[in-house]
Amino acid sequence: MVRSMLAAGAAALFLSACSGDDGSASGGTDDPEPIDDVCALLPPEDATRIVGASYLRAREPAPDLPFRLCSYRQSEDEAPFTLTVSAGEGDLDQVVRGLEMYGEVSEQPIDVPGADDAVVLSTDDGDLAIEQVAAEADGNAYVVTFGGSTEVAVRLLSATLGEDAVDHSGAPVPDVCVLDPQVTSVLGRRAEREAGPAEEAWSSCSWETGTGTSATLSTARDAGDLDRYLAEHGYVPEGVTPQPIQVPGADAALLVRGPAATVSQASGLAQVGPVIYEVEVDDPATGRAAEIARELLAAAIGSS
Repeated sequence: MVRSMLAAGAAALFLSACSGDDGSASGGTDDPEPIDDVCALLPPEDATRIVGASYLRAREPAPDLPFRLCSYRQSEDEAPFTLTVSAGEGDLDQVVRGLEMYGEVSEQPIDVPGADDAVVLSTDDGDLAIEQVAAEADGNAYVVTFGGSTEVAVRLLSATLGEDAVDHSGAPVPDVCVLDPQVTSVLGRRAEREAGPAEEAWSSCSWETGTGTSATLSTARDAGDLDRYLAEHGYVPEGVTPQPIQVPGADAALLVRGPAATVSQASGLAQVGPVIYEVEVDDPATGRAAEIARELLAAAIGSS
């Protein structure tokens, strides 16, 4: 969520520069209607329907921040579908200038219902990859920063512009909490399960053996490709390069090993169509974290 806040805030800061100190638009009689409550543009229940993952409530940033931005909180702190919306008087050029604070920006025109003009903006400075969908309508600019696919981000932006909210599509993701037997077999000892969320677009479950070995499996639909998912949500230790691996049934897969000092830790990602499988393993007892991660990904995909 911090990454999304930074990126959305950069764009919103440039938008706020066009408004008066009191938050209202400055200028003549043709000025656009000021946006006083960004959070009212996209109610949490609409975001939930569009994404297929629960948003409990929307919240504005601290009052001392100089931009209009609304962030959406999910049921878990590490949920994959981070979401922020910013809006204000301005145009797409100002949004681009805000994102340029993070590096060179690429622009791809895109059709967004309800928008006069819209683009997909992306930048990657090597440490932070950002993608935003921005639109201009009736003298105001709107920006959605979403930790998921561009297609879903466009639906969120269209709803922000007042168009009918389009529900999420596709079958529910596999519920990884049904994998108790497979996880116990892979870990080589009985594992106690701690259930996580099981929603239409996201599920998560953790297991603990009682001897220090633990594993967490998650699935997410419409969360982008592996590289984008890793940039948005994953953790890659300094000096470590994700390695492509073969996982039966996967279209693509990556393994992230811990550095030499932490060989007990590994994480893996695999993609099957629009669904991403993620596993995190801590195995100080045997040092088989990477092998366990690969086997758990195969088990999760094979059970779906």
